[in-house]
Amino acid sequence: MESKTGIAKRRSPLMKASQGAKSMDLAGSGWGIMTIIGPLLLAAVLLWALLRNRKTSKRDVDRSEQGAHDLYEKEEEKRRSGDDRTS
Repeated sequence: MESKTGIAKRRSPLMKASQGAKSMDLAGSGWGIMTIIGPLLLAAVLLWALLRNRKTSKRDVDRSEQGAHDLYEKEEEKRRSGDDRTS
């Protein structure tokens, strides 16, 4: 297409001639979806992760403490026997 000034106007190869003004009207909807639904989706995922990982029972804590205690005892036994050399 060429205007009265002799300068050719460019169109996007994906845009049809009848879509000129219509495609600009819909451009803001994608942005609106990203700014409204995006943060809501992020908040929902964070809330789900927080609630899912919050559940720690006393049994799990006790088992973890006992495991650490056992590991420390093994290391102390190695140190006392002189078997803790790395080289």
